[in-house]
Amino acid sequence: MGLCGLAVTMLLASSYAHPPENAFMAIGVLVMFGLAIPLLPFRRRGMLFFIGGTVITTGSLVLHTHGSGEFARTYLVILVLVAVAAGILSRRIRWLEKRTILLTLQAEDRAGDLEQSNRRLTELSMQDPLTDLANRRWAEKAFERHYALSPAEAPGQTAILLIDIDRFKEINDRWGHDVGDRGLQAVAEVLRHAASGTSGLAARFGGEEFVILLRVDGPGEARRFAEEVRASIERIEIEVDSPPRKLGCTVSIGVVVHAGEEKPSLSKLLKRADKVLYQAKSDGRNRSVLSGIAA
Repeated sequence: MGLCGLAVTMLLASSYAHPPENAFMAIGVLVMFGLAIPLLPFRRRGMLFFIGGTVITTGSLVLHTHGSGEFARTYLVILVLVAVAAGILSRRIRWLEKRTILLTLQAEDRAGDLEQSNRRLTELSMQDPLTDLANRRWAEKAFERHYALSPAEAPGQTAILLIDIDRFKEINDRWGHDVGDRGLQAVAEVLRHAASGTSGLAARFGGEEFVILLRVDGPGEARRFAEEVRASIERIEIEVDSPPRKLGCTVSIGVVVHAGEEKPSLSKLLKRADKVLYQAKSDGRNRSVLSGIAA
């Protein structure tokens, strides 16, 4: 309404002005009109009312003040052309705005999907595909974040269980890799359940070798936990289809507890755990051995 009033005022003033000032004032109304239609936030019906009202009002005023002479005819032709062009431009601008919003939303959705995909890829890169346990990379990162703690930083001690399935190669060679994979998955399930009960982490380090990271009050607790894990795995029965039978499964476990005042080192703990694991194998398998040397 304000723009219409301003346009009417300028046209009335142009009727009292001398050439070429009157023409400049009339052109100013056209320019203002042409700019207002695309820029003002009209809906479709509102824009049509605005264009129609402005054309009729200003056109009638020009005819009233200037008669039906050449000035009035030229002004009306230009007014209609400006109205049509501005209306088309306005619709195009609105379409572009909607298109921009749509593209922005689509880009945000794609960015969200990409972020989710990258997060999933990161998870997969740290997970063993056969057993769904953490892999070595994940275990190393978890150790640095949650287990590489000195006694001054957290109560308790860091312990590592290095677990190896006994005679696993014989199972694979005699009964096939499918049976071997089922055995790995069954052992992994036991380790996952055992670790979750102690806020620990179970990981597959490769082949038939697994690791559990945990915090304990001392070597005695670590050894008892290892024996519970060993006994649970000893109860596993692996189904064999041909000939139909059930296979047993046992593991040997090397147990190491960090007892120093400094932060524990994963590589040093693993090195010591590997030695006592070898001792467990040498002593007859299906047993856990606790390192008698502080790591």
